[in-house]
Formats: sequence, structure tokens, C-alpha cells
Amino acid sequence: MTFSRCNICLILGLTLVTTMHGKLLAQDRVPVYLNADNISVNQKNGVSTYRGNVRLKRGTMRVKADNATVRQTGNRILSVDASGSPVVMRRKEPETNRYITVRGQQLVFDASTNIVTVRGNVITTRGRDTLRSDKLIYQIDKNHIVAERDSSKSPVSADLRPRAATK
Repeated sequence: MTFSRCNICLILGLTLVTTMHGKLLAQDRVPVYLNADNISVNQKNGVSTYRGNVRLKRGTMRVKADNATVRQTGNRILSVDASGSPVVMRRKEPETNRYITVRGQQLVFDASTNIVTVRGNVITTRGRDTLRSDKLIYQIDKNHIVAERDSSKSPVSADLRPRAATK
């Protein structure tokens, strides 16, 4: 089934069920909303393709991309592969109420592990701090980031700015 130039919003995965350490994560029950200029859904193999002005929303996470491929089984999303010039992921950290923004060329969201991997000229900002790398792995549930470099490219760099002391 193909939808074109309709800019519709689909609710994918009404109940996203995955487990980690035997517990259901609250985030797993949050629907995924997708918008795009063109959407192609293959119900037989569970692969959907989104092209043009792709917007993904899940909880406090937002993704903007040029293209995305979503793999799902039944009503459970397995992964989202997105690309763009750049692809941008933004998420509000519940602990600090600050935003983390990650820009790169390719983003892979693994819904079962709640891990986002971004590749290609990655720039990550959190407040006034900036991190540059070739690859970034963001474990959303742990709010943990690992930045890596491609061996043939420049090293990971970080610009960390001191915060004002709190009273």
C-alpha cells in the first residue's frame, strides 16, 4: 500500500513490548508517530519506507531525517534506520530537563534495546558542551553516550564548558 504527498501521521506500535532485565520499560508503551511526504507500507514483510521531511516522535525523543526505513513485526517496532543531510535527533533528559541534540548522516534506533547509533560527522550538543565524533552510541535508558572515531579520521573532540555553581 502506498501513500504519497499526504503528510499523514501514523501511530506505529500501539503497544511497544520489549523487556530489559525482566521488566517492562515505561518507554516501550509510548507510541511512535511518523510523518513524511511519501510513505510506502509493505504489510507482508513489515517494512515501511518514509521519504521527504521525515519526522519521528517517541516520548521526548524527536528525529528529523530525509528518509527512513521502519522494520516491525505485528504492532511492535524493531528498528528505525534514518538518513539525512543531516539527520537530527533531539531528546529532553528527564533528570536534568536539558536537551541533548545529535546530528549526523545516518541514525539507527533499536527499539528493543532503546539504543540510538549515529554515524557520519556526528556533532552532539548538551547545554553548552559539544562532542564531535565519527560514531556515537546513545543508551537512552542509562543516559549514557559512547563516542568513537574511524581509525582513518581525526580523534573524538570535546568542548566542555563549566556550569555556573548552583546555590
